[in-house]
Amino acid sequence: MCGCLYIGLDDAMYTGLGMNPGVHYLTYNGSYDDLIRVISTAIQNQDYSKKIAQEGYQFARQNFSEISVSSKLMQLLERC
Repeated sequence: MCGCLYIGLDDAMYTGLGMNPGVHYLTYNGSYDDLIRVISTAIQNQDYSKKIAQEGYQFARQNFSEISVSSKLMQLLERC
């Protein structure tokens, strides 16, 4: 939630949290070569990278803040 571009593994864990690759973060396949490729692409396309960083920041602030997480937890507990 610091506003930096996040590059993460291409994993369902992120989409399960509601994050979309290419919108909220960039993905790589886990190999060193692919990580270097994604970093190089991000450096070459700084406007695109800044947009993704901003979208990811906004998503994280809205969905993973202390208030948001505690509110979701309380809603789940109330259903029990």
